[in-house]
Amino acid sequence: MPGGANITTAAGDEAEFVEYASGDWRCTSYTKADGKSVAAAGKVLQVLQTVKTDTWSGGTSAWADVTGVSQAITPSNTSNKVLVRVVVPMSNTYTSGRAAFARLLRDSTVLAEGDAASNRSQAHGASKLTSYERLGMVVIEFLDSPATASEATYKLQASALGTGGDATVTASNGLNVAGNTQAVLADAGDLLELVSVSHTTGYRWEILVNTGSVALS
Repeated sequence: MPGGANITTAAGDEAEFVEYASGDWRCTSYTKADGKSVAAAGKVLQVLQTVKTDTWSGGTSAWADVTGVSQAITPSNTSNKVLVRVVVPMSNTYTSGRAAFARLLRDSTVLAEGDAASNRSQAHGASKLTSYERLGMVVIEFLDSPATASEATYKLQASALGTGGDATVTASNGLNVAGNTQAVLADAGDLLELVSVSHTTGYRWEILVNTGSVALS
């Protein structure tokens, strides 16, 4: 067969066969009605590329599509494989415990997703920087078997770690002699240590350690 592989026929296709010897028929030419080529094994059929030059930012632990980082492709047949390579510079807020994650999808399917393990992120790449004005380079490469001749879209998603919001501690009897009843921990690294002490009306909290920017009110 032309291309050295089986061909799925369709109405309107044209084929030419030659008998080389008694009972030895060979297909020497095959033209598809839809105009698609009959590819040889291992041949590169399409090379597509998307380049993003602007920035994108996200700040939650939920996965979100990175706008402008997607590419649609229509395989010639269901046996085609698609080699996807993504190179993306990433950075995260310079605060202890924060990181940025990336993963690759075909339409809504996450490709090569790792098994769940405790609270580990099921990502293909990550950036966790320890100083300002730096970028981490994330490279994702995967040979996919979409098993379709319909259009498929490959895209990048990102999520963040360490953006869970503020934590508020409330004590009805106060946290200190000044009478503050609330403490707000707003940044990673904030530390508040309390001890219960005896009081004329029972017990109340007393602050032992307040580091970072814990706000009292």
